[in-house]
Amino acid sequence: MNTGGEEERVFSLFDAALQLPEHERSAFLLRVSAGNEALHKQVMALLSADAESSSLFDATLGQLSEMLPDPASADDAMVGRAIGPYALIEKIGSGGMGVVYLAERPDVGKRVALKLVAGGLASEDARSRFMLERRVLARLQHSGIAALVDAGVADDTSPWFAMELVEGKPITDYCDDEQLSVTQRLALFEQALEAVAYAHRNLVVHRDLKPSNILVTATGEPKLLDFGIARLVAEDEDESMPLTRTGIAPMTPDFAAPEQILGQTIGPPADVYQLGVLLYELLSGQRPYRLRGHSLGVMERRIVDEVPVRPSVTTTRASVTPAGASMERLAARRRTTPRQLRRCIAGELDAIVMKALAKEPERRYASGQELLDDVRRYRQGHPVAARPDTLRYRTQKFASRHPVSLGFSTVLVLLVVGFVAIYTVRVTAERNLAQIEARKAERVSAFLVDLFTASSPFSTQAERTEAITVNEFMERRASRVVELEDEPEVQLLVLQTVGQMFTSMGEFDQALPLRERALTLASRLHPTPHQEIVASLYGLGEVHRNMGRFTQAEALFHEALKQCQQLGLEHELIASDVFTGLGESLRQQGRLDAAEGHYARALDIRRAAYPDGSPELSVSMNNYALILWRQGRYLEAQPLFRNTLRAYETQLPADHPRVASALHNLGLVQRELGQYDDAETSLEASLAIKRARLGDDHWRVATGLRNLARVKHDRGDLKAAGALFRDALAIQLEALGENHINTYSDRLSLADVMRDRGETARAEAAYDQVLEWMEANLPPDHPQKTLALLGYGSLLLDEGRYTEAAPLLESALAIRRERFGDDHLQVAVIASPLGALRTAEGRFAEAESLLRPSLETLDATCFSPGCADATVQRLVNLYQAWRKPDMARPYLARLGTVSPSQ
Repeated sequence: MNTGGEEERVFSLFDAALQLPEHERSAFLLRVSAGNEALHKQVMALLSADAESSSLFDATLGQLSEMLPDPASADDAMVGRAIGPYALIEKIGSGGMGVVYLAERPDVGKRVALKLVAGGLASEDARSRFMLERRVLARLQHSGIAALVDAGVADDTSPWFAMELVEGKPITDYCDDEQLSVTQRLALFEQALEAVAYAHRNLVVHRDLKPSNILVTATGEPKLLDFGIARLVAEDEDESMPLTRTGIAPMTPDFAAPEQILGQTIGPPADVYQLGVLLYELLSGQRPYRLRGHSLGVMERRIVDEVPVRPSVTTTRASVTPAGASMERLAARRRTTPRQLRRCIAGELDAIVMKALAKEPERRYASGQELLDDVRRYRQGHPVAARPDTLRYRTQKFASRHPVSLGFSTVLVLLVVGFVAIYTVRVTAERNLAQIEARKAERVSAFLVDLFTASSPFSTQAERTEAITVNEFMERRASRVVELEDEPEVQLLVLQTVGQMFTSMGEFDQALPLRERALTLASRLHPTPHQEIVASLYGLGEVHRNMGRFTQAEALFHEALKQCQQLGLEHELIASDVFTGLGESLRQQGRLDAAEGHYARALDIRRAAYPDGSPELSVSMNNYALILWRQGRYLEAQPLFRNTLRAYETQLPADHPRVASALHNLGLVQRELGQYDDAETSLEASLAIKRARLGDDHWRVATGLRNLARVKHDRGDLKAAGALFRDALAIQLEALGENHINTYSDRLSLADVMRDRGETARAEAAYDQVLEWMEANLPPDHPQKTLALLGYGSLLLDEGRYTEAAPLLESALAIRRERFGDDHLQVAVIASPLGALRTAEGRFAEAESLLRPSLETLDATCFSPGCADATVQRLVNLYQAWRKPDMARPYLARLGTVSPSQ
């Protein structure tokens, strides 16, 4: 007979086939079964039975199983065989996309859980899915998630994964066997939630969370298994791409979220729903719905439309089911009756579970972290987000946290009233004190800002003439901070304010020690987590980010975000700043998809905080537009940049630095769209504001020079472009030092100009220097590295050094295909010169497979004048060398008077 997992795949595929016209079903099944004859036969048997009887859809799962042929399983026959370096010992389960075996690597004696994926990698979709799953598993490094040990492809093209071998019990069985109390179950559930929250922070959803995928070890630690059907949240993958050999998104019906049943987009709320089902079972001994024994149609209606009863209600019925026996033992362990147990669950735990089980994803907790936070609030006796925030509710929570003080129930009401009154007086006094402290802090901050206005780019000319210079301030700074040792709160504010001023000026070496002292002082003054610590973590992270220390910055931002979540501030403006900083760090490392998610979170928070608009909202809009621009989504980015500029011009003085920033970014997208006149106008206006505000040697001025130079380069003005690039490089070396990505971006741009001016030797030396630094300092798939590979490869191609050029262009193409897919502009601009190289090598068919798709993409996505001309010429060269003049003719006609040449 079929296993439960196989059975579910058969029924899912059968259900999908029923939705199609009868004449399309066979072709559909052949396509999605990917050569799995047994699967194909089983589904066809169901379809045949359905054609003979109109009542098939009303059959139960058990009845349907009996209709299926019972193919001889090859699973047991695999035992004893070798898969990669591993010997299969025994089958231990089925899940996700295949069968799981206990396996051992004989040479080192290491045992693993080896998952052999069914169906092979015959199709491109299957190969894409395998690569995705391998990346997902490799990036998840958490003590609560079974780690990826190895991966590969078997001789029959079946992919396999060797996972950390976890010996344990499903979490529900463990809780029952150990007779854990409600509190103990929640503590165990929290540990599993931490692993899910970690996955969500890494933009991964599991999609099949159930007891058998959460094992509890002998030491009482839960481990998440089978991320084999996980999905990247931010991935631009077509939802229609088959994710398994069946082509149906895998799921376990008892735990499937409504959107999974309906075939809709899956995100973290689907995991939250599955966790809600699990928590329901942990508390009540049953699941929200009884699905076994019902037809597929009934199952769907229940999951999608039916609101389950609260777990506290189910608990009172527990004794009538086998699963409920564990709850009887649970009640006995707590020395309570089932009624008392129901009262324990009723209210907040009911509310948490029902919020997680909401039919609409937007009504659930947004992520595992939000569910984790609410469970923690419940266990700590604080109000939970799932309950309405009323005075009565908060009073009850106050009482529950002070049981000794409140004493006997006969005086409960009086004591609560008394405590609330005292608490109110105390809060009022503390609020008044806070207001006094706030005014004091404002005075200190205002004093420091006034002191520093000579150097601040946000001051007016009149203010600059009245203020002291930076050097004068630096002479006073050390003694002034020491004077505040007896007022640590004020000292902290001074350190943060001065650190921010140095950061805004680009004086990062001066800002760093101040920000480090601020974090140390904040950690000494306040318990973790605390908002002052969050602010200090963010400030220090910004300094490291601007200094090019992205790993340190990312760690600081993650810790700040963690504390925001612990404090319940994940939707406040401070979290928006942290999300922005984290997005910037990821962007500068080339991790654009991950960065986009953080920019979007920051923008959402500020939209909620500033519904009528503000400069802060415009900053987030600008940041989000920038990430779209970097992904090549120019038509999406341009209106956002225009809106940002209009908002700044309305809200701020005409020479404000943010106006300069908006002009600069608008110029970037205008350049990509081939609007060179407009781009020059925007970039020159931006540069004029920056020079007036910041001086000629600020690193932001260098950025403006670089991008103006790129427009000159595009227009063929190589002399002007080279001069601007050299000026930008000189500023970067002075402001940021030798070992910074901006410095090497300018070196790379200069190398491109040298190449186009025919200065081959100088360009080659520059490319060597740039690539050596990038190999040592950037991730392998960083966008800047692909630019260097493309530039150097193009130089060698023009020189006829094909053997040297090939690996550079091939590497660049592989990186961009992995990041953008096959039909993206960033891929086309590399595929084109590589196609020319293949023509020169006489590999004509391969050249055609590169050049024709490249031209199609360029025609569809490139807006710069003549950007496809080189590729058209390369197609002419290809077909002439291939002796196919008829194929060359339409491309010659497109070129007009351009003569065919290499």
